[in-house]
Amino acid sequence: MKILEFLAVNWDSVAVVVVAIAFIILLIVKKQRTVLDQILFALVTWAEREYGGGTGNLKLAAVIERVYPNIPAIIRLFVSTATLEKLIEKALEEAKLLWEKNPALLSN
Repeated sequence: MKILEFLAVNWDSVAVVVVAIAFIILLIVKKQRTVLDQILFALVTWAEREYGGGTGNLKLAAVIERVYPNIPAIIRLFVSTATLEKLIEKALEEAKLLWEKNPALLSN
């Protein structure tokens, strides 16, 4: 009961702290998202080299298997496997455009 009284009396201070924490988490997630996009591009390129064409589901599973356990815990709170699949598809679309412009990215 004392907690509710404290929150009622100090609601403005509590609100400021909650907004500040949310803002900090947002900044962390945005920065991590950029890193995640770069990792996904590298893994999509690796999967394309490793498995070749016509093996989309195998490549998707391989990328998820490699990336999901290794992403920071804070991102895992906000990124489900389904969301990760969408991010991989987006990374693949962007990668295909880059591969067309520079085919050397797929060689090695």
